[in-house]
Formats: sequence, C-alpha cells, structure tokens
Amino acid sequence: MIIGLKFFFNEFFAISTNLQIGFTKEFIETIIGVLIVTVLIVLFIELEKHLGNYFIWNFLFSKYKKPFEEDRVIMFLDLKDSTTIAESIGNDAFVDFINTCYRVMSKSVLKNKATILKYVGDEVILTWPAKKGIKNNNCVNFYFDFYDELEKHRAEFIKKFKVFPVFKAGLHSGYVTAAFLGTIKKQMDYSGDVMNTTARIESVCNKYESNFLISGDLSDMLTETNNLFFTSIGETDLKGKVNKTLIKKVSRVK
Repeated sequence: MIIGLKFFFNEFFAISTNLQIGFTKEFIETIIGVLIVTVLIVLFIELEKHLGNYFIWNFLFSKYKKPFEEDRVIMFLDLKDSTTIAESIGNDAFVDFINTCYRVMSKSVLKNKATILKYVGDEVILTWPAKKGIKNNNCVNFYFDFYDELEKHRAEFIKKFKVFPVFKAGLHSGYVTAAFLGTIKKQMDYSGDVMNTTARIESVCNKYESNFLISGDLSDMLTETNNLFFTSIGETDLKGKVNKTLIKKVSRVK
C-alpha cells in the first residue's frame, strides 16, 4: 500500500509539473498524508464495529495473547418464537427483522456500557466487566432500556413485519476464561461454567413464565430499587449442572 501511494505521489507530481499546475510537492505530501490518516481512522472504526468495543486496543497490547481469567457479567439474549416468526414472514424479511432489532438495541448497549460478544443468529451474547456491569445496575437496566426502545418502534415493526419482537434473557456472573479460538478464522471468546450456566438460565425462561431470569449470586450484588424487583424461584435444576442454582425473576414496575 505504501509503495503504491509513493508511486501515485511521484506520478501525480510529475503530471502536475508537466501541466504547470500550481501544486507544490509539500502540498501534495500533505494531501496524501491526510488521506492516509483518514483511511486508517475509517478502517479502525469499521474493525471496532465488527470485532467489538475495545477489542483492537486489547489485541494490540497483547491482552488476549494467552488465555486468562476475567470476572464478568454475562447475558444471553434470545428472540422468542423465532422459528414461528421466520416461517410467517420468510427468510429475507426475517434477516431484516433481526437487523432492525439489533439496530434498535445499539442505543441501550452504549448507554449501559455493554459489549456485544457475538451474534448467534437470533441470539446475542453480551458482557460487562463485573464492576461495570454491577455499577448502577447496568446489566439489568440494559434489558429494560432495550425493551423501552423496542416499544418506541412498535408501530414500525407492526407495519413492516406484522409482528413485534419479544426477547428473553438470562443473566449471571463469575470468572470466565478469555482466549482466541480457531486457526483459519480466529475469534476471541469466553468459556467456562459461567457461560454454560447463563445459557441454561436463559433456556428455562419459558418454563418459569418469565422473560428475564438472573442467578441469585448476581442479584445479591445488585440494588433493588422502588421499581426493580428480584423474585426468587428457588433452587433449580439446570441441564448439565450437578448442583442446583438459585434463580430469580427480574421485574420492573414503571
């Protein structure tokens, strides 16, 4: 790329000289420099969008060079009745439907300091460093802020897709192992019991007739407010877990 720019610069300067155009060598160098910086900034922003918040900084400073443990809050967020919706509106419209949901979600992600770990079809895995997720109930407020944003766009969803999205969520926290996975295509991911437990918590939302469930351990670190409540379901058997897990419903009263 640098060689190509150098060649372009030399040719452009030669042509401008032959045509007696009033471009100085210093002026052209400045323009080229501005173009290079602009391209790099745009490239950085686009990579951040694709790879996630702060990922590039962490990668450049070798934070993910070796597996290491992090204390994190994890949320599994899943669209309810996704199969039924996809069948009713068709595959192409369903992709548009999901992308519209994710676009609406962006504001809540930024507001509550969340990081999108990855999209898995109609499911999203979000994460926070433990302190950041617990602070101001960010990890819980994200869900309700997202719900409010969806409501603001209810008319748009109904008009365009004839259906309104409802998401269920499971929330848990603890130490996870962060590492790069894969060879041909590398992907930074988290693994460990916390990830598995969070997925299991989200999977029993329908069973307990709740769209938002949280582990008892995490709820104890958060703050109940005048309109935010944690209602215990009790010690629950989760698939693949030897020990029972205390689960609570999360509810909000406006």
